[in-house]
Amino acid sequence: MWKHRRAFWLTGHWFFIDHRLDDYSAELHADRKKECDTAKKNYKKLLDDKVRDGLPESVLEEPGIWTFPAKVCSWIWMDKSQLNDQGRPFSLADQLRIVD
Repeated sequence: MWKHRRAFWLTGHWFFIDHRLDDYSAELHADRKKECDTAKKNYKKLLDDKVRDGLPESVLEEPGIWTFPAKVCSWIWMDKSQLNDQGRPFSLADQLRIVD
């Protein structure tokens, strides 16, 4: 897990990157996808090896062992009806702080 800690974080804190916007966005999107795909592949291989070595498959149903989703759900913005302490909708920056 330590080896893939950044990919674990990226998977849990994903937000939409329009890879068609510019070269930077395309590169950022490709790098994150590659990193997360590598972590998912290695994690699946680790679990497959453990099952092949005799680990009961029922253990894989335990919450601490759950695998990554196939496709990460994009972060969903707050509805404008959700108001901050000043009675205004949360800004994008505020929402990102809440997510972290």
